[in-house]
Amino acid sequence: MANTNELTDAQVALLETLKQSFNTAKYTDLTIKCYGTVWRVHKVIVCPQSSYLATLCDGVASQVCPLRLQHVDIADSIAGRHHHARRESKSYRGDARYLYSFDYSDALFGVNDNPVMLNLLIHELAVKFAIPKLANLAAKKFRSRAKVWWKTAAFAEAALRIFSADPDKSNATLRVTVVEVATSHGEVLLIDKEKGGRFYEVVHSTHPGVE
Repeated sequence: MANTNELTDAQVALLETLKQSFNTAKYTDLTIKCYGTVWRVHKVIVCPQSSYLATLCDGVASQVCPLRLQHVDIADSIAGRHHHARRESKSYRGDARYLYSFDYSDALFGVNDNPVMLNLLIHELAVKFAIPKLANLAAKKFRSRAKVWWKTAAFAEAALRIFSADPDKSNATLRVTVVEVATSHGEVLLIDKEKGGRFYEVVHSTHPGVE
């Protein structure tokens, strides 16, 4: 009996078609812009997965002929929460790619040259654009990378960014990961100033009483 977790040939073919569709502008009917970065996508694929984009498209559709290519600019909507949004905008490609392949590579360096920060940024955008499955995937990838890259400055900056944000359900899993990783390497990150590096600085500057 076939494993129910295995994809059928038809499902594999469909998934491959979706992946290929991401790399072509053919048949696209929506353009998403962010600080000079442009994605031409298909509303029938992206909107059902993101209620945020669906709302934007519905708003535009009431003003623009539905036969014309529609445009949305997400720069203003992310600028308030992401103060480095212009510099980081290229990392958002991971969000768009996920909508076509249901996965993304966190080996796309360029965001502090560290996959820990890349996964954090993708998680933040997934929450912003209401893509819960992508947010869960990014949280899992963040946890996996944090266990390996825990001694890097990027992990420290990610921890600072996570705990500087208002605590809510969206970042609860990330906070747990940071605490668990930091605790498991506490003798280095929390106690040894020289070896702890940036993480030690972050913890002791924000929580002076920590020992």
